[in-house]
Amino acid sequence: NATPKLNESQLFVKEKLPCVPGAAFDDAENGADACLAGTRIELLGDIREWLRDPEREPLCWLHGKAGTGKSTIAQSVARERAAAGLLAASFFFKRGEGDRGNARLFFPAIAAQLVSSFPAAAAQMRHTIEANPDIASKPLGEQFRLLVLKPLENISVASPMTVVIDALHECDGENDTKDIITQLSHIKKITSIPLNFFITSRNEPPIRQGFKSIQSIVDELKLEEVSDPSLEQDIERFLLVRLEGIRSLAQLPPGWPQGEEFNRLLKMSLIDGLDEPDKEDIINQFHEIVGTIIVLAEPLDTTSLECLLSKPPHYFDGLLDYLHSALDIPLSRVKRIKLFHLSFRDYLVDSKRGALEFHVDEKEAQRRVASDCLRLLSNGQSLRQDICSLSNPGANRRAVPQTKIDECLPPAVQYACLHWADHFIYSEDLINDQDAVYSFLCTHLLHWLEALSLLNRLDIGVSQIHKLQERTTARRPKWISEVRHIDTSWNRQLRSFDDGVVDSATFTADNHLAIGAFNGTIMVMDPDTCQCLQVLEGHREVVWQCALAPNGNFITCSSDTTIKVWDLPSGTCLKTLLGHKDAVESIAIAANDLVASRSQDGTVKVWDTTTEECLWTCPIIAHHSIAFASDNGKIRLAIFDTERHIRVFDPATKSCLQTLNEVHYGGTMAFRTD
Repeated sequence: NATPKLNESQLFVKEKLPCVPGAAFDDAENGADACLAGTRIELLGDIREWLRDPEREPLCWLHGKAGTGKSTIAQSVARERAAAGLLAASFFFKRGEGDRGNARLFFPAIAAQLVSSFPAAAAQMRHTIEANPDIASKPLGEQFRLLVLKPLENISVASPMTVVIDALHECDGENDTKDIITQLSHIKKITSIPLNFFITSRNEPPIRQGFKSIQSIVDELKLEEVSDPSLEQDIERFLLVRLEGIRSLAQLPPGWPQGEEFNRLLKMSLIDGLDEPDKEDIINQFHEIVGTIIVLAEPLDTTSLECLLSKPPHYFDGLLDYLHSALDIPLSRVKRIKLFHLSFRDYLVDSKRGALEFHVDEKEAQRRVASDCLRLLSNGQSLRQDICSLSNPGANRRAVPQTKIDECLPPAVQYACLHWADHFIYSEDLINDQDAVYSFLCTHLLHWLEALSLLNRLDIGVSQIHKLQERTTARRPKWISEVRHIDTSWNRQLRSFDDGVVDSATFTADNHLAIGAFNGTIMVMDPDTCQCLQVLEGHREVVWQCALAPNGNFITCSSDTTIKVWDLPSGTCLKTLLGHKDAVESIAIAANDLVASRSQDGTVKVWDTTTEECLWTCPIIAHHSIAFASDNGKIRLAIFDTERHIRVFDPATKSCLQTLNEVHYGGTMAFRTD
């Protein structure tokens, strides 16, 4: 069947809500297999019976130990429901694969799929997003209420629809996991749609406690207790199908492998018979490759992995050939290597299970990867001032082509920038004077932050710096002093981010840093600790400029066409100045409560912030800058227009007092104090 054409509201919702690659069951990056045809017959039959019975509980929790086939079953259920047109949404958690473990993006990702399954909910969802552009950063309870409950409560659907959630235990954060379960319990409030949730996970304490608290609406399936007499035949069928594939590929005779051949294959797969030097080499290579891959925060391709570990090109080609049974290794060197199953990682890091030779000390592996990241970033080429040769430090991030960024910051360097600090923190080491971390921060702190700004992830830098400060043994290390003055050093970063990050910044009266963001919020931060102290909410779109008025009020302008006056101590919006018809990109403040604003609507307006009155509209299209000055007690306003003239006005009489012609283009303008 042809995919239905999405309406305008559906397209809006899908564009605005964050995408989580690999999370949906049919995403190309998901990689989960369904049950082999003819296997798991009894268990799948039980699940189908639950789905068909409208009197059953709305939540079904299937749990089992690592490697027992939970994801395979979830994939089978999702495919069957999708084929019948009864799949509302799906989310396959997978820790270590980008945002697939991020609880904050779970409900937004589900909502982006629900809008396709329930077109009638699109208008309400669009209204919610327009009113809450930062919905992805709100608490999970508010996300669920605004993105799921409210849009679905007033629509009616006859057929039972299903949401499939796999591997809930791989969601980052125990509290978030329990919170998700708590929110799902409210699904009973939706009475107009027979909506049910099929959820798989391990039987871990926080999840078990979460489901126990809502057990009256949960149907529990325990994989260990599922009585399936055909299980042994299922395993035999699986092995026969896989061996048949190998036989066909290698053009072996029918009937292969027979008993003796199977035993020889088994012996060849073991390393006990190897000479000690060969055995040691294999184990060392295993730790070098697999020990690194299992602790990566997100998968890397072969080329990037070689770069991160300082190996020559094609170093891993032959070695990876022996690991296809445990790793998903693409033919292309630029596609990412992934684990087939997280249980493989759990097995390797658990010293109580398996062969000790292959045990991976997780803290040591994290320490080693952190060291590899720092070595790459400190080589004198990966990071440096103005890494993209932009020349203009105030260049807007959105004007820098992504191809340019990827060229200057290759994937391995991007990975190292984003994750080196987390690897170091997970190793539980401390920062000592003159060690590699200390040296890197003293030498490359601002270069690192510049790279993060180009990657639209300065938020990561702020968070990691705060965590690193807690890991230092020095009372006040040298690099902390640079963080104290982060406003000047971050200037080009603070004006250059995309949605949700920063575009403007200024200091407040109490020396806190106020940062205007692309999602319409203003963050007030402590520049010493990089902690967010306060968030001002009120603008609906980009905050282009923040400024402190002489009377202590805080003034901002935004793409939502408004100028707002704030009381910072309370975080209250005192006044909203309305009148512009397009984005307000800059403001200038005079000593007598006057504010000038420059807008994309082609005007400059002068306002009295006490009365909220627009005193004058000047129809000059300003190029970049406006500025106020005092001349013997009289206010003067300078406007730099698109014809390269600077015109000086008296706002009281609205007359032009002076014109400067053929001025060179520039980004800022100011009066001298004399």
